Amino acid sequence: MSDTPAPPLTSPLIAPPEPLPGRSGHSNESQALAASSQTSSSPSASDLDEAAKQQFLWQTHSYLNEYARFGDTKAGFAGTAAAALLGALYSAKAHIPLLQTSIGQWPFSNWLIAAALGLLIAAATIAVWTIRPRLGSTQDKGLIFWGSVAAHKKLEELQTSFHGQSARTLNDHLLHHVFDISSKVCVPKYRYVSICMALTLAGGLMGGAALMMQDLRQLQIATPPAVAATPAPEAKEPTVAPLPAKSKE
Repeated sequence: MSDTPAPPLTSPLIAPPEPLPGRSGHSNESQALAASSQTSSSPSASDLDEAAKQQFLWQTHSYLNEYARFGDTKAGFAGTAAAALLGALYSAKAHIPLLQTSIGQWPFSNWLIAAALGLLIAAATIAVWTIRPRLGSTQDKGLIFWGSVAAHKKLEELQTSFHGQSARTLNDHLLHHVFDISSKVCVPKYRYVSICMALTLAGGLMGGAALMMQDLRQLQIATPPAVAATPAPEAKEPTVAPLPAKSKE
């Protein structure tokens, strides 16, 4: 035996064993399940497209409602102005000359008054016709307009119709209602508002001109024409009769 000590025993570091590869079938199934869960949780491109369309249609719907409400305000203003002008003509008794003389003897101012009264009455009537509610729809049964919703008659029928709709068909209902508001409400409303405002303006101008002509005529009647002064006759000197001559005796 030798006196030299034996070298210490050292164990080398051993790397941990790598995990065994799993079965390929199980890994593919787990990946497929994860992908399917992600696909089901995220909406499809078509759903996003229909949602964007629906948001746009609702914004258009709100815009048209505000536009129609503003048209009612304009019609109310024009109708109020026409009624005020009618009241002013009545207070000025502009209609009295129309009743006092026959139509064949009317002066031009009477014709202006008659035209102004007719235009203002027509303007007030059109204003009321413009503000009236629109009750019709081009869709018999729908899901937005209250008349089309009530056409289902029963709640169960409405529920069946609603649950049978898809995102695209719901957007079609909304698009149909937007078209009805545009063509059946806004277009005729603003056409009548334009006519009403034009008639009110024309009637007011004619009525004012007729009142001025009547005032000028009354002023001419109240002021008599000036009479030309005739020169006074010259005064003649009085003639003295001669005294009778005395008779001679």
